[in-house]
Amino acid sequence: MTLTEGHMTLREFFLELLADENLRAYWDDRDGYVRAKQSAGVLYDEDAKLILSGTLREIEERIASQHSSARPVPLIVVFPSF
Repeated sequence: MTLTEGHMTLREFFLELLADENLRAYWDDRDGYVRAKQSAGVLYDEDAKLILSGTLREIEERIASQHSSARPVPLIVVFPSF
């Protein structure tokens, strides 16, 4: 998959969750949140499907492939407080 302007990577998607009330909106309606990003053309269809039904390992592998990183390192771990 080639990244195109206007689309966010999975890494960018997860980092965006940390801004404002995005994480709460994601947890309140995960499917709706992801599908809204997908419908707006911000998130690739393959990435949206992966977020909604993929495993953590599959998501990590996609992030690694999008960034040409041989060994991805988590920047931050997010645990919801509710």
